[in-house]
This record gives sequence, structure tokens and C-alpha cells, in this order.
Amino acid sequence: MRPKSSKRARSLIRSALQRCRGNQSAAARLLGLPNQAQLRKMLRGEIGDTPAMRAALERADTRAKRAWGMVKGEHQPEVDRSSIAQLMQEIETRVEAIRHLLTGHKEE
Repeated sequence: MRPKSSKRARSLIRSALQRCRGNQSAAARLLGLPNQAQLRKMLRGEIGDTPAMRAALERADTRAKRAWGMVKGEHQPEVDRSSIAQLMQEIETRVEAIRHLLTGHKEE
């Protein structure tokens, strides 16, 4: 007999159970399900994905996409130290000019 719940739902339930150290009630709360009986039935494949489980799957997908965007790539761009030094000198010159303007030309 083929399970009624989706493979992704069962995988998410197993992950939640592992995170909650096997506590079904805590895993159901974590996933936003009404009770652990619904969680247990979905894990066994006795019932299909409920709207609450579909919402939990959508939240998990959103978190995964956000986390994937935070992963740094292996390629790090080369830093041109000479151009950075030149930019720093230009910034320091402009800061000095602004300080000179703020002091009201007292040093002349």
C-alpha cells in the first residue's frame, strides 16, 4: 500500500522528531500541527498532507532558500591592493578638505 502523505512531509516530520529528541508533541508544535496524533498518522502514511503540513513544508522551503543564499561560494575575488590604497588616499584627502571647511579656515 502506497503512503498517503508525501515523502517530503514524512522527511520533515522525521527531522522535527530528531530535533525534539523523539518527543512527538514537541515536534507537532514545532511544525504547527494541531496534535501529535496527526503527526503520527502522517509519518505512517495513513493520512494525506493537511493544510498545516503544507504550510510547514512551505516554511521549510523558504528557510532553505534563505540559508542557501547565505552560503559563501568557494571563489573569492582577487583584491587589487594598489587601487584600494589609491582610493584610501583619495578618501583621506577629501576628509581633510571637509575638516578644513568645518574649522572655518582658522589655520590660514
